[in-house]
Amino acid sequence: VGLHDAITDVPNNLTFAQPLIRVLIVEDNQFTRDKLRELLRKSYEINLVAGSLWGASAMLSTLSYATLAPRGKIEEAFRATEKAVELAEKSGDVFSRGTAYVSHGISYYYNGFFPEAEIQMVKGFEFSNAIPFYWCAYARLYLGMIYSEMGIFSKSKEDE
Repeated sequence: VGLHDAITDVPNNLTFAQPLIRVLIVEDNQFTRDKLRELLRKSYEINLVAGSLWGASAMLSTLSYATLAPRGKIEEAFRATEKAVELAEKSGDVFSRGTAYVSHGISYYYNGFFPEAEIQMVKGFEFSNAIPFYWCAYARLYLGMIYSEMGIFSKSKEDE
């Protein structure tokens, strides 16, 4: 496969990589997290070169959620999700907007900014649920955690 073929088929290649990414997330050791971080950064760069704003946004969202935030790299995760939201909005794509807003909400959550986390998470849920896409499950999980942190226990149990 030549570089042109790899770049033009980036969305499909990255879509097929999702199960591998999930396996690496579950296998919680430093080597796999570091390798995953490296692969997601490369995927982000390839998507930028290919002009795929939605793909670049999705890679930054996954990078933040899967490798940065769990390792306590909160500021780096936040910067990545800010950029993911910016790229997603430029693309106008529902998929990338869903993943970007959910991951940005997670970044706000880890920073302890729960009201802003809620706002981002609700946006992410709405975009992800419109497809429907499994990131809406992440949004619901984190919304429950956010409401619990805010002491709004009745809302954390709501079934929207």
